[in-house]
Amino acid sequence: HKKLVTCAETGIQNSNRRNNLNKSLSLSADDVMPMLCYIIVRSDTPSLFSETHFLTEFLSQDALLGHLGYLVTSLQIGLHYILQLYNQAARVETASSSSRRRRRRSC
Repeated sequence: HKKLVTCAETGIQNSNRRNNLNKSLSLSADDVMPMLCYIIVRSDTPSLFSETHFLTEFLSQDALLGHLGYLVTSLQIGLHYILQLYNQAARVETASSSSRRRRRRSC
């Protein structure tokens, strides 16, 4: 958990440094999602899927409808996106390996 929080804080601080205006930085969900995915990967939290599932199962309905619910949902979306990328890379690697094996057999 500590790694995840540290990565998030660093990402936010870096975003704030890039803001040359002396105003507070306002980020949209489209801005935050790539940063969140990066933070998730860099945090190297092995049980994040389980912990996110635990949160959704055991937090009260009221908590999930507020700001905390938005954060948990954002985390779920980030995890889902990373999983899709991983599965896509695995399919490409599998197809590439199969293609190489077929070429070796035909030689």
